[in-house]
Amino acid sequence: MLQRRLPVPLVRVGYRIAYRVAQLAWFVVRPDVDGVKGILRDGDRVLLVRHTYGDRGRWDVPGGHAHAGEPPVDAVRREMHEELGLVLDWDHVGSIGATSDHKVERVHCFVAARPAAELRLARGEIAEAQWFQLDALPAPIGELSVRTLALLRGRDGGKAGAAM
Repeated sequence: MLQRRLPVPLVRVGYRIAYRVAQLAWFVVRPDVDGVKGILRDGDRVLLVRHTYGDRGRWDVPGGHAHAGEPPVDAVRREMHEELGLVLDWDHVGSIGATSDHKVERVHCFVAARPAAELRLARGEIAEAQWFQLDALPAPIGELSVRTLALLRGRDGGKAGAAM
């Protein structure tokens, strides 16, 4: 993978440029895409990340986009392997609709338990990852991540932490 061969600062610049180019393309094309979010859970804690591109101060549930024809469960497995170095079984907790950066998304949300293995962050893409209690989430947090975590709470009958 390209990230492993280039210095991290150069990869981060590449991600920032690619994200801006993608935003321009989305503005012109207005695509309809499938996204995925992977909620990694450790009891009442969840893993949130800050990316090296976009709103770099915002915390989010890790995720990404599915490739054309890629089933959402395969996309979340691929994304979580690329971003966090994890190979896990993911359970679907629901899907939500979203509009961001001029694209319409169907975001498929999955959950998995924290593995014993250490995270191997893709440092070119992920600036930071931290565990947070569901009832004490950081600010700012992305609106899509708030909605994703609400699906988890709904699945758990509200037991997955207090209201956000």
